[in-house]
Amino acid sequence: MKDLFGFDIPESPPEDDYQTYINSARWKRIRAAKLEQAGYQCDTCGISKFSVTLEVHHLTYDNLGRERMDELQVLCPECHTTADEERKTTEEIRRKSEKLSGSLYRGFAEWLFTNVPRNRAVNSIFANQSKKKFLVMLKNKSGNSYKLDLTLLGYRDENPEWRP
Repeated sequence: MKDLFGFDIPESPPEDDYQTYINSARWKRIRAAKLEQAGYQCDTCGISKFSVTLEVHHLTYDNLGRERMDELQVLCPECHTTADEERKTTEEIRRKSEKLSGSLYRGFAEWLFTNVPRNRAVNSIFANQSKKKFLVMLKNKSGNSYKLDLTLLGYRDENPEWRP
């Protein structure tokens, strides 16, 4: 279907009820395509469909009902639970960092906020990569070496003692 200006109108977004959408034929087609694209393996741990029932995780709900494949991730139930717990937006990270006493954490949250699209979900892998970039940038600018423990922001930290 086309709109007044000749652009394609995407299929109508789901009702406000998330469960209704997840049970829809549209979601089932998207889910099947994403599972096939991932080779029927968990994107995090690599376990296959032959060992567990795989699930498709939304990295963000910004486009629910109009999601793109790069906004989805195939996960096993265990990794999906972890991903749901980790899903924090830059806004949530900013609020959490404001409660911490250190300006380093507030600075990291502000830096992250300016380098990641607003309300984009940030997982532990991305947070660890960002931490390293931020601390290297700080060392280059100030000459001082700092460490940042991401567990204080609710992430798994690969190496809380790491300094550039």
